[in-house]
Amino acid sequence: MRLRALLRCALLPFALATHARADALETLAAALRAQLDVPATIALDRIAGSDRQLLATRSYLRVGPDLAARWSWSDAQIAIYQYTNEYRDAQAELDKVVAAFEAANPGYELYVNRELRSLDAQLVAWNESPSVAAAAAELHEAAVAETAHRAYAKPDSDAAIARLRAFLVDWVASESVSVAAPGLSPHGQLRAFDFQVQQGDRIIASTSAADAIVQWDAEGWTEKLKQAVESASSRLQGPLESPREPWHYAYTP
Repeated sequence: MRLRALLRCALLPFALATHARADALETLAAALRAQLDVPATIALDRIAGSDRQLLATRSYLRVGPDLAARWSWSDAQIAIYQYTNEYRDAQAELDKVVAAFEAANPGYELYVNRELRSLDAQLVAWNESPSVAAAAAELHEAAVAETAHRAYAKPDSDAAIARLRAFLVDWVASESVSVAAPGLSPHGQLRAFDFQVQQGDRIIASTSAADAIVQWDAEGWTEKLKQAVESASSRLQGPLESPREPWHYAYTP
C-alpha cells in the first residue's frame, strides 16, 4: 500500500503537467478555430471529440485562403449547378468512360456514383471512421507534447497561437486518413466520382478500402478503369493515391 502511495505521489506532478498542457492546447485550438470561416466553425461543432475537431482544424488551416472556395455546396448551389454547361459536360465525360470501359470488358458494367456527398454525410463518415480516430488520437498526443515548449508559457499570446498553427500545418499522420475533413471532399462539389465494377447484380469491385488490393489490383480492374478513363476523357484525373482509392477520379472543368 505504501509503495502505491509513493508511486502516486511521484506521478502526480507529471499528471498535473500533462493536464495543464491539455488545457493550454484547448485554449490554443479555440483561438485557431476563431480564425476560420464560419461554415468551418459550424462544422467543428458537429464533430465528436476535441481530438477529431483538432484533426479537422488542421485540414482547414492547411487549405488556407481557399477554404471557402473548396467548401461543400449547399442544396441550393447544387440545384443551380445542375443547369450549367459544366455539369452537362461532366456527365458527358462520365458517359464516355462508361461506354469505353464496357466496350473493352464485355459482360461487365461500370457504375458511377453521380450524387453529391453532402456535408451531413461527410460529418457522419468523419465521426465514425477508425482511421480518423487513430490519426486524431496521434495528433492530440503530439500536440499536447508540443505545448510543453516554453513558447507556450502564455497560450493566449499571438506567438503561441502562430507556433501551434505552424505545428498543425506541418504535422503528418503515420497512417493515411480514409476520408476528407468535413466540407472538403471534392464529392461535395460534384468534382469527384467513384466507380464500381458490376456483373449484373453482383459487385465485382466495390468502393471499400478493404477491397482495394484484392478486388481492384489483383483482378486488374485498377488498370482497366484507368485505361478507360485515359482513352475516353481528358478531364478526369486519377486514381486517388492518398488515401489510395483505385475507384476515385477527380473532374477538372
